Order: sequence, then C-alpha cells, then structure tokens
Amino acid sequence: MADENDSDDSLEDQLRAGDPDAVRQLFLQLYDELRKRARHYMNGDGGITLEPTALVNEAFLKIQQAGGPLTDREHFLRTAARAMRQILVDHFRRRSLTAKDDQADVEVTLDPLAEAYQERAIDLLDLDAILSELERSDPEMAQFIELHFFGGVSTADIAEMTGVSRRTLERRWTVAKRWLHARLDRD
Repeated sequence: MADENDSDDSLEDQLRAGDPDAVRQLFLQLYDELRKRARHYMNGDGGITLEPTALVNEAFLKIQQAGGPLTDREHFLRTAARAMRQILVDHFRRRSLTAKDDQADVEVTLDPLAEAYQERAIDLLDLDAILSELERSDPEMAQFIELHFFGGVSTADIAEMTGVSRRTLERRWTVAKRWLHARLDRD
C-alpha cells in the first residue's frame, strides 16, 4: 500500500512539474472510467455521433493543448469534465449548422447516476447555457454538476476532492436539481 501511495505522490510531483508523460500515465489510469462516462452519452438516440473513444481522446488532446500543469488526479478529472462538455457542445453546434432540418436536438440525461428516480432528458445546448449562468452565481455548484454529469465523478469522490461532506454535497445537489429543473421548465 505504501508503494502505491509513493507512486501516486511521485506521479503528482511529475504532474505539478508539467511532465507530459505523467499526464499520459494518469490519462491511461483513468481511461476506462472516462470512456464509461462517454459511452453513457452515446447510448441514447440523442443524435450525438461521436464515438466514446473519440470523445475521450479529443478531451485528452484538449488537455494536452491547454498545456498548463495539472496538480493531481482531481485536477485532471475537473479538466477532463470541462473538456468533454466543451467538445460535446461544439460537436452539436457544428452538426446543427450543417443539418438541413432544425429537428436534431441532442438530448442527454441530466443525472445519469440517478436514473432510477430521474428520467429527464434535456437539450445539450440548454444545459451548457444554464451551467454557464450557474457558474456566475455559484461556481462551486457548477463545477460539482460538471464533474458529476460530464466527468462521471461520484458524489463521494467529489466530497473527497473538495473537502465538503458527502451529506452537504447531496443537499446542495438536491437544491441544484430543483433550480435546474425550474430553469429548464422556464426555458
């Protein structure tokens, strides 16, 4: 166990130093997790034509192009979630511009980890606009939603990443879902 922690510490040191090999190594460690989340986006008939592998690989390229050093696994996951959100939105916008009919709305599940009690689908561009609005008033909650939705990070992992108790995050998530539903209904 100590060896695993030592290697994690070493990898984090390499990340902070801006070592591109460390970024690749972390990407490979998280690849299956990221691909599983990307595959979820592609399961519906929402019109997203990217393959899960392509989405994850594009996100990795975007992270590499950004160039800034990553501090740790959590920073990588936050960055990957943001990159996947941007890629999906850009992909949909490009498709919308080339589509001959305006009926191609990409719908995604708002909270794929809680499908048992929530079966609402929303337009990806609406979600992006609403998250951008939320970022101005509550950046922490916007980041939580982005991590949870686009990054596939569990509430427990987000609690650990942010140092906020899981129970507090779950209460805030309940409030955020109500706000999102009200905002979506208004739009």
